[in-house]
Amino acid sequence: GAVPVVSLDSMSLTFATENMGTSSAVKTVALTNTGGATLNLASIGASGDYTAQNNCGAGLVAGGSCSISITFTPTLVGARGGSITITSNAVGSPHTVSLSGIGTISLTLGQGWNLLGNGVDQVVSVSSLFGDPFAVTTVWKWDTTNLGWQFYAPSMDAPTLQTYATSKGYGVLSVINPGEGFWVNAKQ
Repeated sequence: GAVPVVSLDSMSLTFATENMGTSSAVKTVALTNTGGATLNLASIGASGDYTAQNNCGAGLVAGGSCSISITFTPTLVGARGGSITITSNAVGSPHTVSLSGIGTISLTLGQGWNLLGNGVDQVVSVSSLFGDPFAVTTVWKWDTTNLGWQFYAPSMDAPTLQTYATSKGYGVLSVINPGEGFWVNAKQ
């Protein structure tokens, strides 16, 4: 007999890097019933830092199609995964579309030294936030545990950074914890 078949025009979507708390441009996935019977849709849901809206209704006749609109709003810094899950009466249900995006923090840096603080409730990776050697010369933080400076330079690879920091008596700066202050020497 005839059965409904879910066909998706994309099995994964990658969103551009987005500032924490702001929403991305919408990306769309087309869902088509390529089978010979009506597709009954129980649910279309999003997980992670993603929201989904659709115009699919409760079902699609054979050959019918609809669209799912997805928005990415990161709640944390770093890689943010998620998925769209489509539950229906089709073989292979539930069908999923994997979603990925990166959350970041928008910083306005003046040329020279900038005193900043981590105001988000999350440990921030220094290399992911300040890894551009054309924008940042160095990042510094006072290590309250070891009572010394921690240092990061995006122009140095990890072994060079470790050797240099050790030779000067510094620690290597890798993370900034919530509430900590730090200095950034910016080039532009």
